[in-house]
Amino acid sequence: MNLQENILVYNQLDFIVKAPKFTISFSYTDGKGLSFMREYILRLLYLTACTREQIANYFGLNQKETEIALEDLFAKKWIEDSLMGQVQLSVEGLKLFQHGEGLPRLFSLHNKNIDCYMELVGENFLKNNINKNKKHAIELTPPHQILAESKKVVSRNFQNRFLELKEDGLVDLDNDKAEIYKIDDVNNFSNNSYFRFKQSFTLDYDGNQLDRNTIESVKDRDDLEQAVTKELMKFKNSNNIRDLMNSMGQIDDDETLKIIVDGKFNRIQYEAANNSLEEGKGGYFIGQTYHQKIIESTLDKIFKDLKKEITQPPKKLFWMAPSDIYWGAQEDVQNLLNLLSENATFQENNEKKRLYDFRLYLPLESSRDKHAKNRWLYEFNNGEIKSSLYGFKEGFLNGNTEIIILESHFLGICYHAKLPQYDVTLPIGFFTCVPEKVNTVFQLINGYLSSIKYEEDENKNINDYGKLVAL
Repeated sequence: MNLQENILVYNQLDFIVKAPKFTISFSYTDGKGLSFMREYILRLLYLTACTREQIANYFGLNQKETEIALEDLFAKKWIEDSLMGQVQLSVEGLKLFQHGEGLPRLFSLHNKNIDCYMELVGENFLKNNINKNKKHAIELTPPHQILAESKKVVSRNFQNRFLELKEDGLVDLDNDKAEIYKIDDVNNFSNNSYFRFKQSFTLDYDGNQLDRNTIESVKDRDDLEQAVTKELMKFKNSNNIRDLMNSMGQIDDDETLKIIVDGKFNRIQYEAANNSLEEGKGGYFIGQTYHQKIIESTLDKIFKDLKKEITQPPKKLFWMAPSDIYWGAQEDVQNLLNLLSENATFQENNEKKRLYDFRLYLPLESSRDKHAKNRWLYEFNNGEIKSSLYGFKEGFLNGNTEIIILESHFLGICYHAKLPQYDVTLPIGFFTCVPEKVNTVFQLINGYLSSIKYEEDENKNINDYGKLVAL
């Protein structure tokens, strides 16, 4: 539980957005240009010499305004009076148009190439929070038109935000007075990069949901925040209280449901339930299991004690994942996974010993569910962890209950409550080290995994599908 000034974080999610790398070739001037009126007077005189009266009529100026505009150009020696009494470009003025573009180049032009990233939802240019990793996150899909015309979008935004990008250090130029002249080219360098940001979901003391945190490191947040809201609406919570009651009944848990009152988290009941657990034997928590430092520290202590007296055969440690779109959608899941995986074996006197057998069970619709299988293998493909990934038939405890259990020593149960008043799932549960409770739930898990079910093609299969890599 993360509690600060009566604000409770009940879930945290990572979101990612495509942020391709672009190479932008552009030209810039080494100083400020003329005002709109003076530049267009030069462009008019490039086409033909004019009298002062003709210039005034052409631009809708009075005599005084015309003289003021011309006075500045005379001072720069870009225009002069002709023998016919007309105003014309001087030799110096003509040199401004020597590049044949019909536009005056009032300062020296410089060319530069820069590499930059732009996320394709809020259209923010970025200089950090960019990585290649799209695991453990919910991806926001950019509008189709932006995806199809990303080069044009980058070119337009770069032109419009040039001064802002200089101030933010995204464009590094020696001359502080430099101004964009034109975009020469935009190349899409790489599509395999993403902008990642975290959103925290919080409650006040009375269990009411508060506004999400501001997205850091970007200036234009509105489109990103709206995209998050739209994405969450796809998975808007229905009420699964009845299913939770059934799951709690199978685990013989009479206390946790009391913490949800009138469809909301109840702080008073939460504290009462926490106090009811035997001191030093467990505790309640709210939030994902992999965000609970108390779970990590408790398991770490147990592992150290087990090393003093290793049992044979080794104990079993199962992590039963729930069927919830938000489970694992945050990088911190890897921290707890590493803890459980890396402690399964250890070195003692140059001999490798096994402390326990670790399995992360991940839900599949069937043993032939290749889509889910490949997604899980992609999400959890780090090193030796892949050999610890197992598939099991979706539906254990209605798919709403996550369990981390070490035979005879530790039990962590997390219910993933779907409540209409909250934007995302409310994970809530407890852990205990009471052997009797641990063993009762361990038997429940073994009973489910060894059960036989008929699948669509009438083939018999036990609910334990075995290692994912072998399916």
